[in-house]
Amino acid sequence: VNAVATATPLNILLDVIGTVVFGLYGLVTQLIGGPPMLPANSTVTVYSSRLRIDCGCAPGEGEEVPVDWYIPENPDPDRLIYLQHGFLAAAPWYSYTAATLAEQTNSIVVAPSITSNFLSYDQCWLGGAPMHQAMAGLFDPTNTALADSLSATEYDGQLTWSQVVLMGHSLGGGAVSGIAGYMTDAEIDDRLAGVVLLDGVGMNGEMTDDLKKVDP
Repeated sequence: VNAVATATPLNILLDVIGTVVFGLYGLVTQLIGGPPMLPANSTVTVYSSRLRIDCGCAPGEGEEVPVDWYIPENPDPDRLIYLQHGFLAAAPWYSYTAATLAEQTNSIVVAPSITSNFLSYDQCWLGGAPMHQAMAGLFDPTNTALADSLSATEYDGQLTWSQVVLMGHSLGGGAVSGIAGYMTDAEIDDRLAGVVLLDGVGMNGEMTDDLKKVDP
């Protein structure tokens, strides 16, 4: 509320422009890119749902973003891979990578689509620190957003995981580094197995600082 109250007219204008432009961009990429696809002869099943992320608001009142779930053939996988796309991209573009990871590691792979709207005043975008903090909150044991998202699909299993690997491409690498940093700050990193960067790109040198917080 305070942030909105102190926003200048220029901030508000840029926020509105960014919302419109990146909203249209997201719609176009969804129509052209289509849904996630699986490689030939894949044993993985993919489901699509929505995921609540509490960025810039009270817990449980966040916005919902598109998310894809890749489930390996094993009925009870206990490992989780969080796969984050890069700037101006979307989760379905990484479907072959996600499916291969799920099949070869026997892990559930979750891949959300996060806006690249860097004009957002509240900084709830792929490269924004508030978004990284909110994404880290997904792995708080008291947060049910991931489980709720998966249960909204046709998957009849439960989301149970003992370890999570954070993986991100390009600016998504900066995002998962930020997630790891905030998980460490909040002392909810006990099940963090590692961070994997695919040509990771950070902002303002923060990626290095975030990764230094993670236990080697």
